[in-house]
Amino acid sequence: MRPFLVLLTLAAVSLPVTATPLLAHTEGVEAPWDITANPSLLCDPALGSIGGTLAFNEAQISEVSLFATTQRGCPSLRFLPIKLAYGAGFSYDNVHSIATGYLSYAFDLSGVVIGATHRVPMSRDNQNRTGLDVALRARANNHLAGSLVLTNAIATQIGSTKEFRALSLGVTLRPYGSDRLRLQTSMQLSGSDEGALNLLSRAKLSRGLEVMIGGSISRQDVRKNVNQFALSAALRMSLSAMRTSLSGQAQSSDADGITRNYAVGVELGRFPSIAARDTYAWPITVGGDSVEALVSISRRMTAAAHDPKCAGVVLRIINIPTEASGAYAIRNQILQLKRKGKVVVAHVTFASLETLWAIAAADYVYADPAGNVDLGGVGKTTFFLKDALKKFGISAEFVRIGAYKSTPETLLKNQSSQESKRQRALYVKETYNTMIDGIASSRAIPKSKLVAMTKTRNFTMAQIADTKLVDGLSPYSELTDVAEKLTLAGHFGRDLRQNNGFWKKDKIAVVKIEGDIASGKSKTIPLIGRKSAGSYSIKESLARAAADRGTAGIIVYIDSPGGGVFASEIIARAVKAAAKRKPTVCVMANLAASGGYYSSANCQTIWATPVTLTGSIGIFAGKFNFGELLKRLGVAVEIDEQGNTTQTNMTTSYSKEEREGMQMLIQSYYEQFLKTVADGRKMTIKQVDQIAQGRIWSGKHALKVGLVDRLGDINSAIAYLAKRNQLSMEQLSIDFYPKQKPSILSSLGVPLTKELQFFSWIPVSLVVDPSVAQARLEWVPSR
Repeated sequence: MRPFLVLLTLAAVSLPVTATPLLAHTEGVEAPWDITANPSLLCDPALGSIGGTLAFNEAQISEVSLFATTQRGCPSLRFLPIKLAYGAGFSYDNVHSIATGYLSYAFDLSGVVIGATHRVPMSRDNQNRTGLDVALRARANNHLAGSLVLTNAIATQIGSTKEFRALSLGVTLRPYGSDRLRLQTSMQLSGSDEGALNLLSRAKLSRGLEVMIGGSISRQDVRKNVNQFALSAALRMSLSAMRTSLSGQAQSSDADGITRNYAVGVELGRFPSIAARDTYAWPITVGGDSVEALVSISRRMTAAAHDPKCAGVVLRIINIPTEASGAYAIRNQILQLKRKGKVVVAHVTFASLETLWAIAAADYVYADPAGNVDLGGVGKTTFFLKDALKKFGISAEFVRIGAYKSTPETLLKNQSSQESKRQRALYVKETYNTMIDGIASSRAIPKSKLVAMTKTRNFTMAQIADTKLVDGLSPYSELTDVAEKLTLAGHFGRDLRQNNGFWKKDKIAVVKIEGDIASGKSKTIPLIGRKSAGSYSIKESLARAAADRGTAGIIVYIDSPGGGVFASEIIARAVKAAAKRKPTVCVMANLAASGGYYSSANCQTIWATPVTLTGSIGIFAGKFNFGELLKRLGVAVEIDEQGNTTQTNMTTSYSKEEREGMQMLIQSYYEQFLKTVADGRKMTIKQVDQIAQGRIWSGKHALKVGLVDRLGDINSAIAYLAKRNQLSMEQLSIDFYPKQKPSILSSLGVPLTKELQFFSWIPVSLVVDPSVAQARLEWVPSR
């Protein structure tokens, strides 16, 4: 959010019009230095603003004002982040030759603001008095805020002249839950029989242009038996692209005939504050196993990149969230930091090839001497179950569409077809080379040396100390010495959090499609954390996000091998409906194949990482026949039927006619799949069919054939939507849907082990919907 842009108080109007920084509480109208009621100053650490105003009484200059503000985060209380804003102003009353200084400060405690403004006399005139105004502001939610302001809480009294206390109550409404439109009202009561009623509206008219229109009616009884009424109106235009605000106010009074008074002002904002702390380094811990964790880490890295007082970042790598796609995202964030001139130091204890790919871009990489590195490559072991099932008396009966649709092969054959072998080998090679090339180029290591190391695979950190993979060995607890040498140690160890309070300007919804796609609600297997993306939950989440007026855009985040055709179609329709109401983009993580791609086809823009596995546009369907198994167990079976029930009967084989009918059925599903993709990608069905047939693609290759629009990660999509809608990244709220409980092991902080990941080959969608045609990929690469 911008530091506050302009002068003019409508909440406490005095006669004649002056530019004196009167205390106000209606958000958006107080003087810039009046931080008491101005939490917008608390949202952009280490930035400030300067400006000035001129007030006119008829054609004569009546008052001149200047101001400066700054603000910064205060990390002193770890579990109660605080932000401090402070400012100073000066005004000169040309009519009465009175000079006054103003000192303001405020603390923001997660959206509750407590502040004060001092008036300091700077001339010898006996009418110039000291005073103290105090304020309390609170934001209930994105739609409602209120405030209480006490003017002249402490004030001097000179002679018979008395300063009266004034109490102001104010309410701010945001109908859309964002700053598209603000409606504000306030009422002021004073011990001097003085009062004012103020109304104000602020609206964003277009990108870079904000307009404020307001008015005030006030009544004063400064002297006995003398009533004054005044009408005040103000207009302000803010050009955010130029970081400049212009304002104007006019006022008329019926006191001694009609008088007209005017005021104009200008403010320049968002420059590095000379009053902010010295440069410091941000320590950021990288860990977790969810996209929520990845976004949180990435947003902190983005904030550090744009903080002018941040000299560098020290990354403590616990593990990389969301595997390869997360590594790509962290790598991009490191590169962004370096482009902004920040020094990036990474510290790691246990590293994989993915981890090294991410942190290799850092300026310096340090490792714990007791740690180790696993440079295993990219590959997949495929299990063929035909003979195993036969031994148990179980036969698999499946039909498919697409020469590359290899899922049924694992059940019907003992080895892959040539098409399957070819496509898997190509994807594995591209993914492996992407990581190796990234590490080699970032660390200036010959590619051949890295390839040789991946064959050996396991090393202690001490064994690779002489390579360029790391720059040194050091426990994290002793890394402060390293930071000092790199001129980063000013405030190293203080974790400067972003504290946006309760009132967040705009929202982006992230709708997650994770795991097998199936009908019903999204679920998580309690122990091992296997997820299924329920079409009902996804559809409901998309509809809710599209209907939320405060949501500026929707990201469909996909990490799924696909699943049921019908469930995928339901999600694709929901995405299309949401895209008609809100900007809707897709982000493909590690996997967005088959039904996963089906679900994303109607997004307006599709993002994928270079190592995303996508495509696999094809269909299969079938069943398991347990008839022989039951016979071996001595179980007799009798079937009573009218019509034909053997298609779903798990004790009989398909007849020739049934198999032909099933083939026709999945052909129609396949054609619908092609049509959905063709409509969403603005291609012909023939063009889609040429790159479909169940074939898989890496994200890099999918970009070439037109299945995705851009290479990037979820942070790229967030930045894209923020720029498109001109949202403030500092105040942006990210909401994740649907809400799912973590697995038992995950909630206890226990990662999913390789042994438990063995169960990931089980097609959950086939278990949930055994009689439904499937758009699913059977294998996920291991790294």
